[in-house]
Order: sequence, then structure tokens, then C-alpha cells
Amino acid sequence: MVKLVKRAMLFTYIGMSLVFLIFYGFKGFISFGVVGGIIFLIALSPSFLDKKRSKIVAKMLKNKPGLLEEQIVKFEEDHVIYSYTNVTVKTCYKDISNVIVEKDVIMALGPNIEQYAVIPCSLFVDSSEKNKVIDLLNAK
Repeated sequence: MVKLVKRAMLFTYIGMSLVFLIFYGFKGFISFGVVGGIIFLIALSPSFLDKKRSKIVAKMLKNKPGLLEEQIVKFEEDHVIYSYTNVTVKTCYKDISNVIVEKDVIMALGPNIEQYAVIPCSLFVDSSEKNKVIDLLNAK
């Protein structure tokens, strides 16, 4: 996602630079290039992105304080049970609208981007077991 944002910002910056060159001449192009370049570098700096990510993670932890504690995921015949701290969520497979698979984690999301389960891929013995769980979560 971050790479996509960086690419979009880069192409927008290049496009705006060309617009300034065409409509405002070389001086406008140079002034936009300097000001835009500074803004571009600040917006894509690692510290700026880390602050943004930290705010997102802090907000998630505030909404779900037990997120970092031990979690249990049980796969039943027609539903998945996800429990942590004193919270137990029982979700039918048909209610899961989106399954996101990334390098290290599988996320089961509801229709309003509600997080139903986060399953680390290190939990599985091999990729066939991981694929069975993904197929099970995608079954509707």
C-alpha cells in the first residue's frame, strides 16, 4: 500500500511539474519543483510514515485492547470462534466478506471492514494446511 501511495505521489508530482512548465514557464517550473520537492520528501520520509502508522496502531489498540494478548482461533464445521482476553467472537463463514492473505498473516474481515480474525501463518505446519484454512474462510 505504501509503495502504491509513493508511486501515485511521484506521478502526480511529475505531472504537476510538467503543467507548471507548460503554463508558467521555466521560473514556475523551478519554483514548483523546489517547493513541491521539499513537500514530497517530507511526506514520504520514513519518520513521517512511521508517525502515521503509529497513530493507526494506537487507535486499533485503543479500540481492541486485548489485541496483543494470547488469542485462540477454533475452526468449527460452519463457523470460526475467535477469542482473546474476555471476548469471544463466533462468526459464520458466510459472514466473512473478505479474506486478506499477506506474507505473515491471514485476516478475515466482515462487510464493514470489521476484523473477525488475524491468523499468523507461522501457525501452520505447511502451505497445504494454510490453503485449507483460506479455502474454509472463503467458503460462503
